[in-house]
Amino acid sequence: MKHIIIILAIFLTAIIVHAKPYNILIIHSYQQEFPETKLQHNGFVKGLRSSDSKDRYNIFTEYLNAKTSYAGLENTEVIDNYMLAKYLMNKPDLIYATNDEALSYLSSTSLGFLREVPLIVTGISDSPAIYRSGTTYGILINHNITKTIEIINTLLNSTPDITFIDSENGSSKKTENYVSTLSNNKQQILFKTEKNIDKLLTELKGGKDSAFVIVNAGGFYSENRHETTASSLRKLKESLPSPYIFAMHKLEIQEGVLGGFVTSELKQGEEAGIAARQTLQGNPPQKSHIYTGNHLIFDRKAVDRAFLRIPEPLNSQITFINNYPTFLEKHGQLLIWITVLLALTTLITLTAFSIHSTSQRKQLTATTKKLAEASRKNKQYMDAVDASNFVSIADQKGRVKYISNTYLSAIGYSSDEVIGQKHHMLNHPEMDVKRYKTLIKTVSSGRIWVGILLNKTKNGDTLYLETSVVPIQNEDGVITEYLSVRKDITKVIMQQREIQSQYQDVLTGLPNRVKMRLDRNRATLPAVALMNIDGFSAINTYYGMEGGDYLLKSVAGKLAALIPDRMSVYRVSGDEFGILCYDVTDYDAFNSVIQDILNKISKSTFIYKETEMHFSLTAGTASGMETTITKAGIALRQAKKNKKSFMTYDEAESEMEKIRETVKYSGSLRDALSHEKIIPYFQPIVDTATGEIIKYEALMRIENEKGDIMTPNMFLSMSKSLKLYNSLSLMMLEKSLNSLSDTVNDICINFDMEDIRNNKFQTYFFDIISQKNLQGRITVEITESEGIDNMDELSVFIARAKKHGCLIALDDFGTGYSNFMYILSLQPDFLKIDGSITRQINVSGRARLLTSTIVEMCRQAGIKTVAEYVSTDEIYSTIKEVGVDYCQGYLFGKPAPNFIKSI
Repeated sequence: MKHIIIILAIFLTAIIVHAKPYNILIIHSYQQEFPETKLQHNGFVKGLRSSDSKDRYNIFTEYLNAKTSYAGLENTEVIDNYMLAKYLMNKPDLIYATNDEALSYLSSTSLGFLREVPLIVTGISDSPAIYRSGTTYGILINHNITKTIEIINTLLNSTPDITFIDSENGSSKKTENYVSTLSNNKQQILFKTEKNIDKLLTELKGGKDSAFVIVNAGGFYSENRHETTASSLRKLKESLPSPYIFAMHKLEIQEGVLGGFVTSELKQGEEAGIAARQTLQGNPPQKSHIYTGNHLIFDRKAVDRAFLRIPEPLNSQITFINNYPTFLEKHGQLLIWITVLLALTTLITLTAFSIHSTSQRKQLTATTKKLAEASRKNKQYMDAVDASNFVSIADQKGRVKYISNTYLSAIGYSSDEVIGQKHHMLNHPEMDVKRYKTLIKTVSSGRIWVGILLNKTKNGDTLYLETSVVPIQNEDGVITEYLSVRKDITKVIMQQREIQSQYQDVLTGLPNRVKMRLDRNRATLPAVALMNIDGFSAINTYYGMEGGDYLLKSVAGKLAALIPDRMSVYRVSGDEFGILCYDVTDYDAFNSVIQDILNKISKSTFIYKETEMHFSLTAGTASGMETTITKAGIALRQAKKNKKSFMTYDEAESEMEKIRETVKYSGSLRDALSHEKIIPYFQPIVDTATGEIIKYEALMRIENEKGDIMTPNMFLSMSKSLKLYNSLSLMMLEKSLNSLSDTVNDICINFDMEDIRNNKFQTYFFDIISQKNLQGRITVEITESEGIDNMDELSVFIARAKKHGCLIALDDFGTGYSNFMYILSLQPDFLKIDGSITRQINVSGRARLLTSTIVEMCRQAGIKTVAEYVSTDEIYSTIKEVGVDYCQGYLFGKPAPNFIKSI
């Protein structure tokens, strides 16, 4: 029995150990936006998981951000404290570190548990040594300088001067020393290291036949910030005297760079992941340092633009990227369609010839029989014409001598009432006189007239008749009578008019959304702008429907007058208008036209009942044949959401990509709730006169599984649709109130109408205020547009909040309905002026006037004002001048997880 228990215990232990996932800590030197960081990270994860093993991994990622805050890495105490708090109870089983700064930190850290676990490092061959007690394996890049020089000489068929360029000074010293030994009488080999690319370009020398090799991966510095790789390469391409620019990293092979004997950060990361997996499984690499291979990779189009001929056998060793498409790749679809068209044409031709031949034979055999029956059939044809058409015959003077029964039935007259009368008795009074005169002139000359005439029935109805009038001549060519054959097309005309009315907006007279879609489908290369009137609901409320209709018609007329040729304006819906350009060759120029229209509208004055009306438009644009109108609508909504006056679909798509990423990983919200990763961030509000902080606004943030911080625009609306909003809001409230325990700070807490309707939320809020004596320290901030339909409910809540010592602030004043009478009825303590007004206060006289008016009204009502989005000294100066009481914005501090002590 004892042995069975031991065996069972060992078995259960094995299951538990096997089931437990490995904790992997990745420490990057640079932030995740740097391409080499992303490549190494993706490669590592791929290599780690590229196996049939059932092992599971928890991956944690930290960024030292050495490119932007290098000085902060000299003292590891802050980083150590962070690592200790986060990983002491969740120790990693293995660490993966990228680049020198991460290695340096792990060498100097005082945390034993970080120094003892196995370490996989990636870097270059001259990375600094690591002194630590744990196992270390290096996956290193070995820049083959000698091979690179040999390849350049072979490719250029000469021995040009070669300058190796690097942005790093420390880790590249060994390479620099080696390069300094390679110059000779025939060829000068230089090594230039300089972080600042502008200074580097000033110091670089060389002729048009010189060659330059980019050693570092990633961009250089410029104006005290680290540039993107693409920006640095563009400057090198434009400023270097030679087109012969080579690279030593695959990452650098972009526009303007030929290529070279390169290494790959992605490959380096993959090999590091494989080494990590082997180490965790007890099969570590046999060598402590493994070097990734170099590959000959060139950009085909860049080589051709440099007029280089690649000799053999070098050409057979190169992997080319950015190749030209083959003829079939480029024109394959066209060839398929041509083949199909030729086949169809041949088939149709053969079929038609066969049918024609058969028909000819049948006609030949039936000719005799047809001639015999011609008289009888002619009579039948005339009967058929009479039955399906309106037929009449008039004499030389236009008097009716014959009229068919179908004609009489349609006009409501009897034969006796018409026969012998002038035919024009049936004409409608509204028929164009010129058209009738043209008819008389045409048939009098012996020619047939075809057109549409209007007749009036006996009871006054209108008939539209498709008419052919044929002058009948005798053998001498004298006109003896006039045959008229008419077809009733009244229903067709009415249907056409009804359809046409469906394409036109009744109020403005502009074509509508349906017509816009039809015109877009007919356009060669369309571009669309959708725009609507800012604050139109407020205008409707203030001026009434009549004033709103006047404004819509005025805007329609103004837009029609401002658009250039090849563009049309439409009323899409409500206060939304559209502009369509049929053939856009320059999308930027189209956007410039739209922005110019927006500016002119915003500067225009519209007079309604002796009152000046001023307003602005917000617009979104898109181009191309696919869902252009929908994309423009997305851009418009994103512009509204981001409080911008103009946005293209590409810009909107970039904004929405963050939202789509959040939706894709909606589990982040549930994870944040279950692990209490709802984090209050605090942004200071200062006294305008003194600049001193008076309180902080608490803003919700969420930390997702990757450690990234998510802002409300990425998750708030989704949380409501997932029924998670109340839980998020309650946790945010708890943490915000708990933050006051050890401070004397006052805070503002944002309340949504869902919070106000949530009894559990209210009960908790007011109970904590009473329990912790927080009276007078909390300002409840309500978005102004939230309350218009819930005034009674909102008033009850505000009264209860004030009873518990809370102050009340209304947010975003200047948007929504902005009705000051509602504001006075709510009796707030603070009114926050919306950022869309604040940002324009120095460029728009109306924005400044509106701000001054709000301040004066609030002063008279005893309400303090707060200006949002104060981001520059110029805005701050104007805000102070117009008398706003308090300010909030990036000029005084960005939202942070801790209270800012001073500004």
